[in-house]
Amino acid sequence: NGLSNPDNMRFRRWLQDADQLIKIEPDLGYMLKSFAYVLMGKSSEALYAMNNAKGLGAVGASKNLMNIHHAMGNFEESTKIALDNIAYNPQSVEYMQTILRDSLRVLDKDIIEKGLNLYKGDHQDLLLNQSSSVLNQIDLQIELLEQLNIPKEVFVKIARKIHLFLSK
Repeated sequence: NGLSNPDNMRFRRWLQDADQLIKIEPDLGYMLKSFAYVLMGKSSEALYAMNNAKGLGAVGASKNLMNIHHAMGNFEESTKIALDNIAYNPQSVEYMQTILRDSLRVLDKDIIEKGLNLYKGDHQDLLLNQSSSVLNQIDLQIELLEQLNIPKEVFVKIARKIHLFLSK
């Protein structure tokens, strides 16, 4: 989304509007609050508000939680949400895209297979092609890390920290 000014008055107004909306439609109010916090770089607050929205049955909250977790570097939690949702909605390409994206961050090929086994949508060929590409990228990154004598865990830890930094 690019850089945003966390002190922008618009975001503060959204928080005020969200507090008013919570009184009428709590699920939507918490979603609005979460979006404002994301733009303000307050990831923990955004996560808390989106969890409240999900608990109140907000449509789309699960996808938003998945994206917030990814942005914060919580790749395993993002993947878990994607796998849970693809089991519930096996036609969703978006959840498979998240699985591919997260597998590349944690260099874990197994989660791609789990996702592909759950996916039953119309884009099987496309996802197989994308999966093959991501699997190759994972192999190349692991090979490069081995050449540089950098443990995979260090790479993953750095990726988490970068995402968390960028989310702020």
